[in-house]
Amino acid sequence: ISVSVLQEYARKVAEELGDQSGNFKAQ
Repeated sequence: ISVSVLQEYARKVAEELGDQSGNFKAQ
């Protein structure tokens, strides 16, 4: 597994977690 792939995956996960935390804050 290359580092660039891990960075891209981590970026997607961070965006998903950011959306979830935003929803929790809204609620």
